[in-house]
Amino acid sequence: MTTYDVSTSPNLIFTGAGFTHNIGAPIAQGMWALIFNHRKIQGTRSVRDLMISSFDYEDIYHRVLNEDTFSDSDRSALNEAISGAFEDLDGIVKSFNTGGRRQAFHLDHFQKLIKDMNGGDGLWFTLNHDVFIERWYEGRVILPGVPNCRIAAESD
Repeated sequence: MTTYDVSTSPNLIFTGAGFTHNIGAPIAQGMWALIFNHRKIQGTRSVRDLMISSFDYEDIYHRVLNEDTFSDSDRSALNEAISGAFEDLDGIVKSFNTGGRRQAFHLDHFQKLIKDMNGGDGLWFTLNHDVFIERWYEGRVILPGVPNCRIAAESD
């Protein structure tokens, strides 16, 4: 596993869900809707009722997986719905297209900005639930402890 000395890279780019929302990727409420509207959730009263009472799909996931009031069938339905939502999200990321126009932003420019700020390679930290950066950044992407997503993305 690659390690980083933060003292040599004091600057980093930090992105969240809004970073890819501009290309159509859903933020939390959109992910909740994708999960809630999945046919398996609509056919599972206990999970559907829980989702109606809470819009925090991460808390819902934790509760369904850990509370005895939910069945294995409930857990399976939620897992399938969440997987479907992330497949939809990944489809949006994979279909990102500039229509032949020059991109309004280019990920290499962000990395260069980091390098220019501190005179060395910088770091990029993202909270996104998508792999936009891993799929579209043309430079070297290192995910500590995780196989490089670009390899998987290129085989799609």
